[in-house]
Amino acid sequence: MQIFNRLLKSQTAKRVATVFFNNFLRQVLSLCITIFVARSYGATGRGEYALFSSLVTVIALICSLGLVNALVYMMKTGHMALKQAAMLLFAHSTAAIALIFSIVAAVEVVANPSWLEMRYSFWLIGVLFFLYYHGLYLNLMLTSHLLAVGDTRNHRRQMVAIPLVTLAMILCGYAVLGEEDFHPVLGLIVGECLTSVLMLLYLMNWRAPVKTPFPLLKDCYSYSLRSYFSGLTGAVLTKMDNLVLGSFAGVEALGFYASAKSLCQLVQSVPIAFSGFLFGLFVERAGSAGRILVFKSSAAILSLSLCLSAPIYVGSSWILSSVYGSEFTEAADALTILVVAAVAAGASNPVASFLNANNQPGASSLLSLTSASLSAALLFALVPHMSYNGAAYATLIGSITLAILRYCYFLRIKT
Repeated sequence: MQIFNRLLKSQTAKRVATVFFNNFLRQVLSLCITIFVARSYGATGRGEYALFSSLVTVIALICSLGLVNALVYMMKTGHMALKQAAMLLFAHSTAAIALIFSIVAAVEVVANPSWLEMRYSFWLIGVLFFLYYHGLYLNLMLTSHLLAVGDTRNHRRQMVAIPLVTLAMILCGYAVLGEEDFHPVLGLIVGECLTSVLMLLYLMNWRAPVKTPFPLLKDCYSYSLRSYFSGLTGAVLTKMDNLVLGSFAGVEALGFYASAKSLCQLVQSVPIAFSGFLFGLFVERAGSAGRILVFKSSAAILSLSLCLSAPIYVGSSWILSSVYGSEFTEAADALTILVVAAVAAGASNPVASFLNANNQPGASSLLSLTSASLSAALLFALVPHMSYNGAAYATLIGSITLAILRYCYFLRIKT
């Protein structure tokens, strides 16, 4: 405890606490959005909202080729200005979108030659996809950049402004156009794009160069491809449950599941708070001191997570009914399963921080890939038969497997 008391007084701990508070505010505001969407549009509207954001996120991460991390690294080392990074990101994402929709259009035209005359809605969806895709990309880059340079004030503005503007857009659209003529996805797109663009204009140095020299461009993509697969696996597979559930069980089932999953983010906030805090500490402390700290921090995370999860586990039906509405009590079993999964996964997070701090990110990525692959296989096996409860069980088994694998590997490391 003395170690933690000393760290709480340090500047690093204060920055980590500030970042955690920023994330917590965003989660609270995001939860407010999901509550309004679920109560106003029902489980189907909530499912459509979750499916759209998950699909675009997965496609964006696959097509990014790790470019966001590379741009943040280049800006942090002073090789690239924010203006250059933004232009390169826009060009890359535009090319990716053009390729995706060209392939989709070509396949549809071959299958149905009269498709272009009938599918006007396809182009409207394409415009919405284009806007949200760019907004999501830009938001990821700006958030990572602000953290890298230690600008916690603007980081808070970015984290809070996006859900706040999104909520305002959804409320305005709902009030003016009504439920039948307005979909909350439109508010999500406008909020993400508008906030990210305004923040970019606020931070950008207008005198900086626009074009990126070819040698720098080559170094940037070289870095991005090296770090691509390590960050892609976990990020994509965390959205896999939404995509599989929406495809096999329908958007209404996804709406129930996504609502339960949103409540579990409160439990997940505990290990998130510790992750960055512990990483810096593990860099300084190696050997037996670091190993002891892994066990102590895991115990602390487990204790705090249990305190948060116990009320949700016991009162799952009442909480879902009070927050989202009586129809969402169907997801009570899924909520209890997901809460246990969140506790299991979070308790082993210190091991991942320890491995990354001790120059073993490959081992951490391999363990995550193994458990995520198991979860993906279980999703395809269980969801068609058990709907959102099957998705919850797949997540639980994957989380427990990840915790076991992490600690088995950790205990075999020699000090």
